[in-house]
Amino acid sequence: MFSKLTRELYEPDIDPAVARKHLNDSKDASTTYAVAELYNAIPRPPTKVFYDTSLRGTPVLAWYLDPQDVKTVYPREGELIEREIGPDPIIAHNPDILKSKYKDFGKAVDDHEKGHGGQPGKMKLKGLHAMTGYGRIPIGEMLIEGGVEWALEKRYKNAPSRQMDKMANKTTSYGLYRDFVYELEEKSPGIMRQVYRAASKASGRAAGRLLENVPGIEELVNKYAKKLHSFNISMN
Repeated sequence: MFSKLTRELYEPDIDPAVARKHLNDSKDASTTYAVAELYNAIPRPPTKVFYDTSLRGTPVLAWYLDPQDVKTVYPREGELIEREIGPDPIIAHNPDILKSKYKDFGKAVDDHEKGHGGQPGKMKLKGLHAMTGYGRIPIGEMLIEGGVEWALEKRYKNAPSRQMDKMANKTTSYGLYRDFVYELEEKSPGIMRQVYRAASKASGRAAGRLLENVPGIEELVNKYAKKLHSFNISMN
């Protein structure tokens, strides 16, 4: 499953020293602890950071994987992953992030991934969806990915979605997720921490029931369902 991960890069357009520095800088776990403090969670920083060369040329910039988190929803799959990579979280980066014209983009992406280590119950949230007039939207993913972007900015760090929006010259999907979380927090301050606590201690459905009590939640969800629908059309 993880055979394509590599620690070094040998490409003519990427300086190996730059690539190694990016990995070395990734050892700093302060972002994970900062996000965990915000969400009142036990931090799960990565113990290994790699380049996943199979991501080259794809829109996937990086991924974070914690076998213990997977086991909370998929016990068998989580155990298989744990046997292969060990019990602790890992992060894999797309080497293409080192080619960005934005100097701090690679660090921002790294901070985003490490931020996932401060989110309790995120695997349970992944299954949370909402039916709208624009189809089914991934509320759980919006809370997870947008929740990291929001948390980074609350902790005075760069959110990669801001740079992604600039590169695309429009609000990207992660930018929409970020904005959704900001508006959700405006409607019900502290709701993000409550949602994660409910998911961690109970289930994604418990988190969903909390959201149902947020004033104006239906209008907010439909607003972003429309935005996501328009974004997806523009991408096709």
